[in-house]
Amino acid sequence: MWDQVATSVLIAKTRSVRQYRKLRAKPMLAAFQVLPLLIIVPAVVGRLPFPGYEAFWSEPGAYVYGTRFASGHETTVLELGRGAAGVLFLLVIYLVLLPKAMGNGAMNGETDDHLVAVPATTLTTAELLTYLAFSWRTAGLILLAAAVAFGAGSGAVLTTVMIVFAGGALFVTAVAVAYPIALTLQLAFVRVAVLREHKLIVGGPLVVGMFAVFVSLRESVELLRAVPIGWYADLALISTPAASPVRATVALIAMPVAFIASASISPRIGERLWLADEPSQLPSDPTERSQSPVDGLLRRVLSRPVAAVVRVTWRRLRREPRALLFGGLLIVLTASAGGSVATRFPDGIPLIVAIYGAATVGVGVTLNPLGSEGRALRGTLTTPHGGRHVLTGYALSAAIPGCILVGLATAVAGSMTELELLTRAGLVVFGALLGAIAPVLALGIGVALPQFDGIDPTSTAGMQTPRLEAVFVFSAAIIVLGLPAIVGLHGAPSIATVVDVPPRVVAIAGPVTSLILLSGAGWLSYRYALTTIRERDLAI
Repeated sequence: MWDQVATSVLIAKTRSVRQYRKLRAKPMLAAFQVLPLLIIVPAVVGRLPFPGYEAFWSEPGAYVYGTRFASGHETTVLELGRGAAGVLFLLVIYLVLLPKAMGNGAMNGETDDHLVAVPATTLTTAELLTYLAFSWRTAGLILLAAAVAFGAGSGAVLTTVMIVFAGGALFVTAVAVAYPIALTLQLAFVRVAVLREHKLIVGGPLVVGMFAVFVSLRESVELLRAVPIGWYADLALISTPAASPVRATVALIAMPVAFIASASISPRIGERLWLADEPSQLPSDPTERSQSPVDGLLRRVLSRPVAAVVRVTWRRLRREPRALLFGGLLIVLTASAGGSVATRFPDGIPLIVAIYGAATVGVGVTLNPLGSEGRALRGTLTTPHGGRHVLTGYALSAAIPGCILVGLATAVAGSMTELELLTRAGLVVFGALLGAIAPVLALGIGVALPQFDGIDPTSTAGMQTPRLEAVFVFSAAIIVLGLPAIVGLHGAPSIATVVDVPPRVVAIAGPVTSLILLSGAGWLSYRYALTTIRERDLAI
């Protein structure tokens, strides 16, 4: 038994070291993990008693609540701590589930090699420990920052120690709960053809839900106060009379129980996942796979190579939706920005939805066409006009649904305002055109900043997420080019007075100017991408 435990620890240690080395070799992968921490940690720590710090961050956090805890507001702080424990639990759950929900499949070469040498029990225990190390490396800084800030505010070193201890127990419990679920999810992808072909059904809501929790952090804390996982806050603050010893004891006992149960259940699921026969595939006959009305329409409207790229891209996205990861973030940011605008400029909601919606459409495969083509790129470029077909196909694969979805979202947002019907119709057209142009603009940026390694340090195959720099550049470009529309609609009365023209003319001129600028930038972006592709073609 102890030999198996030692082997599991060794495998977990080796995997963790390899992940760390991969992050060192790929700084942008490290940045993807570090950047959210740079946003979350200041929010968790909150306002600090340093001169000028309030200008940087004025909202209360762990330090302020530590001072309130020391001044006698123990019950209030404990309630907030329970909600915070629920959020931290969800974060660790997502860190385990997302790689499985957005990944390529159940089996890989490394797993296969391990199963030759060790039993499934040893391997699943090793994966449990690997995920625990990964979760601690990713979210542990949040816990440590909160513990130190709270301890500094309350003036109690023991409280800091107990927060770290309770947080560590919560990490173990969360990983133990999430890992069997992740294996079951992956098993469902292998066994159920519909899920295997449409991973976006599972991965999409997970991504959007994860970002929604952290964009609406305050509301999430309020919502999760009553969840039993919040009892880890009672364990962390056991020194106060407000904490429940019974709840703290249950939370403490739950850690080893959950780990032992997970270590017992996971091998059985793992054996079914890794050692079972290969699942039957969906029909591969092209005549069977291309019977939908959409496929028929594509073949009639587009050339055969371009239509093939569009269909294959949609199919790959259904199977490997991780390329749409940043789209989930922008969906949540759209909802958040829309809520903020609604209180100050209610009639501006459709415009915000149109601009952010277009950005959401553009941060998918069109922002990384070279990386998403992967190993097939070299063969594609050897065919006549292969580069043009790939770029056009990728652009249309996003522009077709983008035009429809952004237009519909803008129409829904417009229905919640008091704008005139003609104005709402114009904004719907603006949103639809924006959703069609944004992917074309993304092509040049994606070709200039390709990403051949995704956010998963162990995988270089399949659809890949765009580079972080490409996301920033593209998002900034969309927002800047959309500013004339915002200024035109929001400032129409005042601008009309200055230039002595009717306000309606200014309101129309703003979106039209944005569309002209975006169209020009999109054309230049496409030409740049095509030129770069041709240079690659000549270099082969």
